[in-house]
Amino acid sequence: MHFEKPDRLTFVPDGWAGYWRETINRWYGEGLPIGMTLEDYFSFDPREIIPVDFGPIPSCVPKVL
Repeated sequence: MHFEKPDRLTFVPDGWAGYWRETINRWYGEGLPIGMTLEDYFSFDPREIIPVDFGPIPSCVPKVL
């Protein structure tokens, strides 16, 4: 980051949770081309998902005593 003025702000309409499968299927029925992602159709910024393990570190293996 160089603390410069951005050319545009990032737009992620659904936050982090994603879209419901039922909603996407309805949009396909209403004319969204099959197989096209919403990011491509609406020109949204692409998003990356980073998997984070919130478990104990180091992880432990369950053991029956």
